[in-house]
Amino acid sequence: MPPVGLSLVAQVTAHMMLIVLPAIFKISYLVRLTALKQLGLPVN
Repeated sequence: MPPVGLSLVAQVTAHMMLIVLPAIFKISYLVRLTALKQLGLPVN
């Protein structure tokens, strides 16, 4: 019986998300910091 697991497409997608999702998180945090700074609000 073959090993049970994710298909190749699912594995490739999961590995791509390991790079993409943290990048999106970091970019959104930078946008938040920039917006707070432009509004003159404290950045914590």
